[in-house]
Amino acid sequence: MEDKRKCIDWNMWCESLNVAENYERVVGTDVSEAQLKLAMPHPRIRYFHTPLSITDGELVDLIGGENSVDLVTVATAVHWFELPKFYSLVTRLLRKPGGVIAVWGYYEIAASPIFYPIMKRFHVSTLPYWNPKIQYIFDA
Repeated sequence: MEDKRKCIDWNMWCESLNVAENYERVVGTDVSEAQLKLAMPHPRIRYFHTPLSITDGELVDLIGGENSVDLVTVATAVHWFELPKFYSLVTRLLRKPGGVIAVWGYYEIAASPIFYPIMKRFHVSTLPYWNPKIQYIFDA
């Protein structure tokens, strides 16, 4: 039997390529056309520009309709979303039962004793310029 699993990746960079190895179809979206132009092509991935003006119904139809997605992934982008709207859309899109949403991020990266202080200094010096909702990632 052919595998019909479908994933939507709402933060389409690295995750789309990783997910595509395990799913038949992957949908990557972004509000930025410029970002989409940089996306790595893959035969199982379809990328869509989803401007902020797109309606919820248009977005659901574009992705494949209600109850059509097995996995929604978001990595380090959830702070950009209007969470009630996002979770409402995910609820409409995920297959029932068994659909999964996976959201993850990072706060402090401890790769090596040399790298950590550099990353920490970068983080502290740039934090005032980040979207205030980044705290969702840090508090996760």
